[in-house]
Amino acid sequence: MQLLDGVHALVLYAMVPIVLAVAYVSHRVYEAGLRRAPLNSWGRAAPREVRPIFTRMQHAQLNALENLPVFAVLVMAAHFEGHAALGDVVAPYILFSRLAQTSLHLVGTTPKLVFIRGSFWFVQVVLFVYLAVQLVR
Repeated sequence: MQLLDGVHALVLYAMVPIVLAVAYVSHRVYEAGLRRAPLNSWGRAAPREVRPIFTRMQHAQLNALENLPVFAVLVMAAHFEGHAALGDVVAPYILFSRLAQTSLHLVGTTPKLVFIRGSFWFVQVVLFVYLAVQLVR
């Protein structure tokens, strides 16, 4: 029995950057209210010191956004080309690898964690390539 099909895995994957963005933006709003910091004091041109977890949240969010279009194209192509079963098998593994990568990103940035996190990213890339090759055969 399969827990997720490809489209549902894609939808859940799309929620990862949204949840992360809401978390770190909520912290910014809280800081602005509590410390009376201007809401624009977190711009890229003038970064503001924040707790490292919030910086890691933002970086994890941007990492998730980098792969989301590739994942979406591959899952939707599989779905619309009549190969939904292929996406249904591979997409949950991509989602789980993304969730593991994101979780490790939030935990810390030691060399060991970065290596493991990178390994989960590599799993996603290999699965993207596998899906693409299967779809163009």
